[in-house]
Amino acid sequence: MLSLVRGGQPLYPNWHRKLLTYITRISAPAMEKFGVTAATKQPVIADHTESVFVLQETWSSRVGISDTIARLKGLKLGIVGIGGTGAHILDLVSKTPVAEIHLFDADIIEQHNIWRLPGAVGPEALNQTKVAYFTQKYSDLRRHIVPHPENVDDTNAATLNGLDFVFLAIDNGAARRVIAAHLHAQRIPFIDVGQGLYGADGGTLAGLVRTTLVTPDMDLATISLPYDDGDPNALYKQNIQTVDMNALNAAFAVILWKKHALQYAHIKKETHGLYTIATNKIANAPKDNDTET
Repeated sequence: MLSLVRGGQPLYPNWHRKLLTYITRISAPAMEKFGVTAATKQPVIADHTESVFVLQETWSSRVGISDTIARLKGLKLGIVGIGGTGAHILDLVSKTPVAEIHLFDADIIEQHNIWRLPGAVGPEALNQTKVAYFTQKYSDLRRHIVPHPENVDDTNAATLNGLDFVFLAIDNGAARRVIAAHLHAQRIPFIDVGQGLYGADGGTLAGLVRTTLVTPDMDLATISLPYDDGDPNALYKQNIQTVDMNALNAAFAVILWKKHALQYAHIKKETHGLYTIATNKIANAPKDNDTET
């Protein structure tokens, strides 16, 4: 009988190491004499009754964190706004075992904005809706990505009902106010992201990247979310290409979500982070003496 322990003592750290040890012992003579290997390198297709992925996810078991990764199973996520930051959020959460990912955006992909989207976006993507394009693109990786080619506002905010968590990646202050109020009323936690860029000395760029978590137990009225669209002539409003800042904003958002979902440690319990490009500092709130680095 296969076992990881004998006499109460661990023989192997995990099943992967045990099987690898047996394979090596059994196949070593054949490898020595004929130069063959037991590794076929053939793709392992996932059982779609148990997994959302097309290929079997073998990473977490190899590194022994399957139980931690499993904490995300069954969750239904929403991403409102599939622009630069929202598309990078999709890229990151698509690699988690969440049950469903719902995409909300009515916009089409135009040539001027493909330089802040993840991956290599070619001419065939132009004039497709963002949600249709990315649903198809990520179908090679996973199932249950659901496109909603519509912008969320006060007329259809109820389409978010039933989700377990939502990422807001939009630059429309009025829509942000409506969606935030609706999610809070429905007791759906969410993360709102944003960034502001401006010209600095020597023709350089400076600015901020913001990540804010809102949970049902928080008082929404005390949370500073940007409901004002600000200066329409600001650099970011002109579709300045900042794919690195979009990707960073998305990474901050997904890391904070994983803290909220108890996959990552969350010692400081921060719910708001502000990264300053020029000084390379992150200011957190709530904060104490050592949360600014």
